[in-house]
Amino acid sequence: MTRLGFFINSGRFFLAQRAYISYQTHFRTKMCGKHQAVNAVAAIETLRLLNVSEESIRFALENAAVPARTERFKNGWLIDGAHNVSGAAAVSALLKENADSKTLVTGMLKTKDWEGALKLLLPLFDSVVAADFFSPDAVPAEKIAKIAEKAGKFCQKAASPAEAIKLAEETGNQLKVVCGSLYLCGVMRQELGKQQ
Repeated sequence: MTRLGFFINSGRFFLAQRAYISYQTHFRTKMCGKHQAVNAVAAIETLRLLNVSEESIRFALENAAVPARTERFKNGWLIDGAHNVSGAAAVSALLKENADSKTLVTGMLKTKDWEGALKLLLPLFDSVVAADFFSPDAVPAEKIAKIAEKAGKFCQKAASPAEAIKLAEETGNQLKVVCGSLYLCGVMRQELGKQQ
């Protein structure tokens, strides 16, 4: 179990996966990742200053969700935009704690530091599905595949969201992670929603 401790207004908070302890009060959130601990603590402290009840704070944290931000789907799917290097770093930190076999479904825009993001993401995955079907401004799937293969990863290219899901499922890996572009996440969320 990973713990992250920090102080705000003399209160001590710990992250234990998705659970937070603040002034002897236990909070949980639907969103995961260490960066969400910081966000949750800021929200808790702000709401306390506004005299919002602990019950309301707890309800808000347990039900808050942002599409394509460590969003979970059935059958081992996780979607996170991670459309820049800092987003890729946050997802990487989260995934380092997960020992499951993993497939990355990724596509990125040419306007982003896609090579920097891939450098952080690729070491964590067993296989890759490269995509460029989501935008005319996407990095060609062939370029992503070439970098993935150079990193020693089994890589396939998908021509549609349905094919990306099929290829990822066929790897047999327990966790399938979609990230690299919010545009990609949007079309993959829609397709996964149809199949759920």
